Amino acid sequence: MKARLLALSLAAVALLAARPTSARDDRLTFKIKDALEHSTSKQKLDPGVHLYFGKRAHPKAQQDLGDFKAAEKTRAVGRNDQEACDWAFLSAVLKLQDRAHSLQANAVVDIVSLYRNETIANETDYVCSAGSMMSGVSLQGHFVKLPK
Repeated sequence: MKARLLALSLAAVALLAARPTSARDDRLTFKIKDALEHSTSKQKLDPGVHLYFGKRAHPKAQQDLGDFKAAEKTRAVGRNDQEACDWAFLSAVLKLQDRAHSLQANAVVDIVSLYRNETIANETDYVCSAGSMMSGVSLQGHFVKLPK
């Protein structure tokens, strides 16, 4: 009897372990303005490196310094989607600003979201990959020196 109960228990555990799991990976959009106006963002961002999202107009560049991709992930556990995505977004923007500093650029223009090999140019929103464990944001920007 014990052997049969043990065999049934092991079979049940094996069936549960073998069932397909559905990993969450939602494509969400959030407002750039909301993420940039958060108090943490205001403390960390460098106002000397100007950010131009999407096709937003900017002064003509004096010097072109190339493109760069910044992909950042953060834990989603214990956070709502917007909190996690805004944090990943801020991290990606900070990475762009760090790259701008290293290139001596004073602006990042044509900043777009990247999502599964798709480029999404938007002046007001960014795209986030939100999961149950991790959330991530990928951005690409073009580095330039603008007239002061």
